[in-house]
Amino acid sequence: MGKSGGSRPFMLTASPDGKTVWVQERGSNGNVVLDAITLEPFSRVPTGENVIMNTFSPDGTVSYTAHSKDTVVVANSVEAPFTELWRATVGTSPSKVAVHPNGEFVYATISKEAAVAVINAATGDVVQRIEMGTDPNTIFVRERA
Repeated sequence: MGKSGGSRPFMLTASPDGKTVWVQERGSNGNVVLDAITLEPFSRVPTGENVIMNTFSPDGTVSYTAHSKDTVVVANSVEAPFTELWRATVGTSPSKVAVHPNGEFVYATISKEAAVAVINAATGDVVQRIEMGTDPNTIFVRERA
């Protein structure tokens, strides 16, 4: 997976169950899913151009992937074969994603359009677009204590 293979790992996220690590690869435009103990690859999961980060649903069953040079947020099952569940077109450069604690909504910063997209986590439908007035850089969603 060196330079000749075209892989350019960027960020990574451990799955909530601790069994896998999802590494965002710029060269493959997707995630490589590794065994968390051996670091052996399970699979490459194509998502979109210039994958930049991912996060998981609160129950750990879905991975949501963001991209810096695309217009989509992609949801994949975390179980092999990592089936694509939906692909939401949200706007230019949805570079960060966060999930509501109840698992019903995914939020994506649309950093080239100064907005946040609110996505129905079950269907991938964009249910709202929130204009920010300036380009958002990141997003976190926390459960109220």
